[in-house]
Amino acid sequence: MVLGVLLVCCCSGRDPSKANPNDPSTLPGATPANSGNHAYSRPPGVKLIQVVVALCDNVHQGIVPVPARLGNGDDPDSNLYWGAAFGVKSFFAKAPGWRRLQQVDRPSPGVLQRCIFRYGNQELYLIADAYQGIEIKRSISDFLGYAAGASARLSGDAVEEGSIVRKPR
Repeated sequence: MVLGVLLVCCCSGRDPSKANPNDPSTLPGATPANSGNHAYSRPPGVKLIQVVVALCDNVHQGIVPVPARLGNGDDPDSNLYWGAAFGVKSFFAKAPGWRRLQQVDRPSPGVLQRCIFRYGNQELYLIADAYQGIEIKRSISDFLGYAAGASARLSGDAVEEGSIVRKPR
């Protein structure tokens, strides 16, 4: 059993006007990953990378224990996979060219923190979600939904600067 795996799904930034009508990621209605929320569309030319991280959790994941501070699945800021020196949030905050646009606490059930990064002045964005350690099954389910073309659950004001998500008209 593989636990604490960093799952990454890179979306291509397809042109919606040339979309396949049978592709669920281009439909205006809700998808499994964002059911009940408004439909959103990605402007042409924008590329998104969706990163799903199930936080390291000594209690709920049956892993070889790490120091308590690093293995607390309820504390993203000090977690081994998120806020520690080489965690996703810390890594991209220090990586050359990447700039954090926004951090949102508890953007959806089971997600403790979401960070949105932009690479340079390009239309390349990384949306990283830190799932509570006990929510590893939900993180895998959401990852599979993203890999199948579902969009991240973003509010209408997800990114103020360089808005990457726009409500359809």
